[in-house]
Amino acid sequence: MRVLLILLLLASPAHAFRCDVARVIDGDGWICAGIAQPIRAFGYDAPDWNCRGRRNCALDPERAAAAKAHLEGLVLGKALTCELDKIDRYKRLVARCFVGGLSIDCLMIKSGHGVEMERFTKGAYRGCRP
Repeated sequence: MRVLLILLLLASPAHAFRCDVARVIDGDGWICAGIAQPIRAFGYDAPDWNCRGRRNCALDPERAAAAKAHLEGLVLGKALTCELDKIDRYKRLVARCFVGGLSIDCLMIKSGHGVEMERFTKGAYRGCRP
């Protein structure tokens, strides 16, 4: 089933899909109803709860909780329109997602709960910085 979903996503125009957010994992990840793989936001990084075995980890449990709560307010229970960028090494769907036509990446960066990952975005979200 997972392989079929991934093939369907990759075969769809511009790799677009709808995501009904069932659960927020952390400040930059969530689960969509009916999609087995978690979604990872494309353009920003949020503080982390723990850094087991990871380099360059922004460990800050208090800010991580605030980022998760902010993201929950933006997306939980809502329908998102997403564009798949890639599947990462953790088998997450890395995607640019929008709620009400607004970029979640931009909203999280603008709020100060996310930091643009310029090595991937090439500065596309500069106008979103707080």
